Amino acid sequence: MKRLALRTGLPALLAVGLFSGVVFFHFLPTLSRAVMDQKRLMIRELTESSWNILARYEAEERAGRLTREQAQDAAILQVRSLHYGQEGKDYFWINDQQPRMIVHPYRPDLEGSDLSAFADPHGKLIFVAMADVVRREGAGYVDYMWQWKDDPARIVPKLSYVKGFAPWGWIIGTGVYTDDVDREVAAVAGRLQAAALLILAAVTLLLVYLLRTSFQAERGRLSTAAALKTSEEKYRSLVESAGESIFMSVGDEGLFANASMLKLAGYDREEFARLDAGQLVLPTPAELESGRRHW
Repeated sequence: MKRLALRTGLPALLAVGLFSGVVFFHFLPTLSRAVMDQKRLMIRELTESSWNILARYEAEERAGRLTREQAQDAAILQVRSLHYGQEGKDYFWINDQQPRMIVHPYRPDLEGSDLSAFADPHGKLIFVAMADVVRREGAGYVDYMWQWKDDPARIVPKLSYVKGFAPWGWIIGTGVYTDDVDREVAAVAGRLQAAALLILAAVTLLLVYLLRTSFQAERGRLSTAAALKTSEEKYRSLVESAGESIFMSVGDEGLFANASMLKLAGYDREEFARLDAGQLVLPTPAELESGRRHW
């Protein structure tokens, strides 16, 4: 019974374990990286789009339709009003190469301030790092700690993409909060965990059903085998005690005969067991006609 349980249940449990291992140790880490890569691409494209706003107003300045002050004021007004995301709280900001804050929708207190000494809780000079990236590469990613959208009491990790706008010496950027990525992956993990538990429950119920059916079949087989053995022993006793010469076929054990039959046939018990019944029983006329023996 134990072997039957192992033979039936172990492969299914191993399959469920393998599925869970692949999901939680391969798929989810891969998903986390994929989501983060998607967010990186998103903030890069959004920054590129907002950069085009500056380029458009600067073109108006060069064409003489706006003064620089008018062009910059119009650009600041439009960038301040730009929001995106599910809650409409994701935003853009502009600082310059000094660095000095030009516009920030959630930190107007910083506008016009020198940010060269502004550091996050880990001591990183955020805006100096942004200016360095733009000075070296023209654009790039910067990670740091910052308030979560419009909540100044909640400081979380953030990754931003910034791009320099050389004609005005400005830097424009937007970012993504890495805990948002973690929440997205956690939501997927929760759904997969629920699915895995449902699969495990279904497999467990199926195993219980299969094991119960198998145990019943095995008990039935053992019961039948025991009954057959009892029946054979009973008929052996009848054959042994019979006064006449009698033999019978005992399954895989061959022929069994009483002492009278062995004496009549001239065989010992082992030799007689190896005989074919056809050697001892003459065929009937019907069997002779059909060419087949009927037992």
